[in-house]
Amino acid sequence: MFQLLKFIFFYCGLPLADVGTDFNTFLTLGDDGQAWWATLTLSWMFVPVFIRLATFIYLSMRHMCDSENRVTSEVMLAFFKEVILHLPFFFPLHNLYIANKLRKLRYGKKSFDASNSARVEAIISEVAKSSFLESYFEAGGQATLQLIIIL
Repeated sequence: MFQLLKFIFFYCGLPLADVGTDFNTFLTLGDDGQAWWATLTLSWMFVPVFIRLATFIYLSMRHMCDSENRVTSEVMLAFFKEVILHLPFFFPLHNLYIANKLRKLRYGKKSFDASNSARVEAIISEVAKSSFLESYFEAGGQATLQLIIIL
């Protein structure tokens, strides 16, 4: 049970708090008349979306030119879902959905079936990868921007 609560806290609660405080900073800067800084703060929230969208377009174009590796509509839909996932406030909601899947597998409980370990590991790995991309593309730029604002 503790493992599932830890998952919910780290992959749902913290991203929601991060996006919420970023949006609050945007609103506060806007109310203070700092339109330039407010726009930059809001823009950093969407950098992961833009990077995933650019990757999606690049891979689609590359596969369109390659006659042997045509992209199927299922692959494009799956990749487009990743783009949508990185929209602000969608990531924590997605992770709550994933936490429900883990709960149904009885992850973190004594009655957990060890044959589901590979599925659980794949699910957690996918969420960790998305979380890494989110923090890597967003947090560094925001931290730099906020240090510039403070200094």
